[in-house]
Amino acid sequence: MNRKNIKIISILFCILALMIVYGGCTVPAARDDSHSDRFRAGISYPATVERVIDGDTFEARFTDGTTEKVRLLGVDTPEKTAEGNIPGEYGSITDTAYLAGMGNMATVFSRAHLEGKEVVLECDAAAGTRDRYGRLLAYATLPDGSDTGALLLGEGLARVYTAGTFYRRDSYLVIQESAISEKTGIWSYSGSVTVPLPTPVPIDTPTAGVFIASVIYDAGGDDRMNVNGEYIVIGNAGPGSTNLSGWSLCESGGFCHTFAPFTLSQGSSVTLHAGNGSSNDTDLYWGRSSPVLNNDHDTVVLRDPVGKDISSFSWGRDT
Repeated sequence: MNRKNIKIISILFCILALMIVYGGCTVPAARDDSHSDRFRAGISYPATVERVIDGDTFEARFTDGTTEKVRLLGVDTPEKTAEGNIPGEYGSITDTAYLAGMGNMATVFSRAHLEGKEVVLECDAAAGTRDRYGRLLAYATLPDGSDTGALLLGEGLARVYTAGTFYRRDSYLVIQESAISEKTGIWSYSGSVTVPLPTPVPIDTPTAGVFIASVIYDAGGDDRMNVNGEYIVIGNAGPGSTNLSGWSLCESGGFCHTFAPFTLSQGSSVTLHAGNGSSNDTDLYWGRSSPVLNNDHDTVVLRDPVGKDISSFSWGRDT
């Protein structure tokens, strides 16, 4: 081999060595998430609950001013809408409307116990610090030392999330079994809780304009478990269609619903339910998590976008 070829081979070896060294540097290193979250298991984090979203989820503000969406660890409460629940997820219960009612009750319970309160949050090494949605997974201890998850289970407003792994799983299952044996909350379902809704209260139909056509102020069964059983039917006698955008429906206690854009054609009606749901051409939803209409007496008023009273209806001792 002549000296020229030896020189070329040496240069190629150098180039190859450089490619190996620098090429290896471009391979992304495995991501180490073990230190990417400031939260650690076994450490207590004081926080203030600013807003309860549903029975097992809330927003908390920490002492350093940061906020987190927190998912209670180890428990699962029903969703607040029928379509959000899965038949059979809570034992043998397939009535998703019933589960939605219990989901709203769980939300009311959590709001009463958590909202505005100082709590201590603690993560669990067996479960990790985050769920798949990025929410902080934590137990929430109230000022009196109560475990919020255990309280929900004891009231029969939640089930143990057995799909997950966490250290309090066995103790939570004991609480759940007690609630089931005592038929508490969700577990009181007998298959006959859902009852037909009462006949709507008729109201005189005007010859023109938008009006309150009928009202259900006493929902079937327990109002708290059937929030959408409270509803107001809005009709349109014409002439022509009316866009309800900016219109409002208020009750005497000060609760008001402002309508989003919705065209009500002449001769048609739309039902405004008190609870939560997916709006469509025939049904709208107020978005309340608890009943809004008083059974013994109340007044509802329909107002146009400028605040003028268009239609009203009262019932009970104040009528």
